[in-house]
Formats: sequence, C-alpha cells, structure tokens
Amino acid sequence: MMRTLFIVVSAMLMILWSRTGHSQDTLGHKKPQFSTFILPSTLIVSGLILNQDDVKNDVRNWVRDRYAIPNTGIDDMLQHSPMVMMYLGDLVGQRPVDEVMRQTRHLLVSQAMTLGVMLILKESLDVPRPNGARVSFPSGHTAYSFAGATVFYHAFKDKSKWLAYLAYIPATITGAYRILKDKHWVSDVVFGAGLGILSSQLSYHLNIWNSASVGKKDKINLSLGIASNSNGIGAYLRF
Repeated sequence: MMRTLFIVVSAMLMILWSRTGHSQDTLGHKKPQFSTFILPSTLIVSGLILNQDDVKNDVRNWVRDRYAIPNTGIDDMLQHSPMVMMYLGDLVGQRPVDEVMRQTRHLLVSQAMTLGVMLILKESLDVPRPNGARVSFPSGHTAYSFAGATVFYHAFKDKSKWLAYLAYIPATITGAYRILKDKHWVSDVVFGAGLGILSSQLSYHLNIWNSASVGKKDKINLSLGIASNSNGIGAYLRF
C-alpha cells in the first residue's frame, strides 16, 4: 500500500520538479518557480507523517473532547466555493472570454488529476474512516476545494495577493469540517490539501497549459500513415 502511495506522489513531484524554472510569464521572460512545490510537498509529507494510528487517534480524541460533531452539510457546499468565487470574480471584473476559458481549462485539468490520484490512493490503501466507513485517505472534499483555490490564486494573483489567497479560507474550513464531522482523520485532510495544490500547480507547469500560451490556440498535430518494407506493410500514428 505504501509503495503505491510513494510511486504516485513521487511521480507528481518529479513532473513538477522537471518543469521548475522553465515556466514563463506572459511577456516570455523565464522566472524561477522553486517555491511552487514547497507548500504542497510539505503538506503531503506532513500528511504521511500524521498517518499513524496513534497520532490520528490522539488528534481525533483531542478534537472530540473540545468540539461537538456538527450535523451540517456546510462542507459539501463550501468545497465548491473557490470555483464559484473565481467565476464571480471574472464576472465582476469583466474578464475576456479567452482568459476565462483558460482558467476553466486549468480548473478541469487540476480537478481531473486530483480525482484520478485520489481514487487510486483511496482504493489502493483502503484506510478506514474515523466513523467506521471505508476509503478515508485522502480527503476528496479537501483535495477538490484546494485544487480550486489554487486555480483561483493563479487567476487573481496579478490583481491582488490578498484577493488571490481568499479562496483558501473556505477550502480550509472544508477540511476542518471533515475532521469535526468524524468523516476524516487529520492526515487525510492535510494530505488532501497538498494533493489539490500540487495538481493545480502541475496544470500550470505542463506546456500545453502554460501561461505563455495566452491568446494562442493549443494545437496537437496528428498524422496517420502507411509504411512498407521487405517485411510487410504497417500503419503508424505520429503526434
């Protein structure tokens, strides 16, 4: 189980590291990006460290001794807040359609990566939830909301740093409620936050979604052909 976890996380970090220092701003100037993986990798490692039975139970008991378990679905609603906030900000700021579409692509890619990795880890590790249910690690609600919050950050960081960090507030509350409701261990939430941030950072570092492509159409060239030699005839696909 831990081998699967190590392979998946290492692959994501290696992709992000390989793109570090090579992204460009909208003017085409290269700028260092070492800081982009510090926070998500720290959260991911912290989640792994906290994923010990004695640590998880100690934190759970500490929380339950001080806070009543809320009977509310606020976490189910708040997980979507970063996405809603982003489109409301676009509407108020009257952003161009192509810029909104670029944000949407980043959102879709980051959420797809988050969902894919999350499902692999949940089914592979099958960690029991605090309430006795299955597939606890990592927290899907938390990963989803932090992925959206990171896309929101990239969308508004050039306008205002304070505004850019705003979406992390409902994302954090979402994770906290998952713990308070006894749906997740603290390790699930901390790891999920790191996974969501890392997925969004990856979507901005992959070439096809790079911010330097603003105003340009992403193109994937495919060609199909037939080749023959003395051994026979075959088809090939080039992209």
